[in-house]
Amino acid sequence: MESLLNLINMLIARLTGSSTYTAAKKISASYGDAFDSAAGSAKDAADKIKSYTTGIDELNIIQETPENSSGGGGGGGADYGSMFEEIPIDNKISDFADRLKQAFDSADWETLGTLVGTKVNELIDSVDYSGIGKKIGFGINGAVQTAYYFLDTVDFNNIGRHVAELVNNALAEVDTSFIGKTIVKWFTLKWDFLLGFLGELDWGQVASKFADGLTGAFDEVTNWLSQYDWGQVGRNAWENIKRVVTEADWGAVVKSMAKALGSALGAFVSLLGSFCKGVWEDISAYFTG
Repeated sequence: MESLLNLINMLIARLTGSSTYTAAKKISASYGDAFDSAAGSAKDAADKIKSYTTGIDELNIIQETPENSSGGGGGGGADYGSMFEEIPIDNKISDFADRLKQAFDSADWETLGTLVGTKVNELIDSVDYSGIGKKIGFGINGAVQTAYYFLDTVDFNNIGRHVAELVNNALAEVDTSFIGKTIVKWFTLKWDFLLGFLGELDWGQVASKFADGLTGAFDEVTNWLSQYDWGQVGRNAWENIKRVVTEADWGAVVKSMAKALGSALGAFVSLLGSFCKGVWEDISAYFTG
């Protein structure tokens, strides 16, 4: 992974016109020293920001003295510059990056795509598939054989006997007759409830209330019927029917409908005739030509 990151870093640096790239050095400092250095640097940065913003209303810019610009501030701050180094870019990477940039600048997309594809092929071919396969196979073989010898060593017969021992002693303490009773009780309790409800219900009162309900319903029907002069309702209905029959020009509707049906039939016959004629002409031309 580190090598791949370095390659990407070199490629980006070269594409931006640099001949070197920045790489991180391996640092052996303890975590405690690293945290102390980071804390000291953060404090120095905060002090500098405070000094730069002092008197901002008067637009006073405080010039930093050489003593204050050392970065350490006497507090033993971390020397971040020593954590990185500039390393020359590999010639192969430089040549590849220059060719990419040249193809891009000249809009030579075929060359650009070919270069990228060729480099991908090189990266694919550079992988040690055989070595990786051996490592994967070694790991699978180790896991499988370990699992086999583990399963072969464990006495599953003994486990089964102990489980049976557990079940035997559990059953010895259980009165299974209550299990059967409980199962049946689940079904009979519904009938117990229903029989108790129906036996205690006041059927005389139920019948009386039901009759009262029917009486009220029929009384309401009578009251509603008595509100209207049904003779007048009938006369009005007949007058409205006569108006529907006499005031609309139903003859024109029938004529229009007949005309539409005739046009539709004529169009269908014309369509069918033209279709059959075209088919016949093409068949005749095929056999005679």
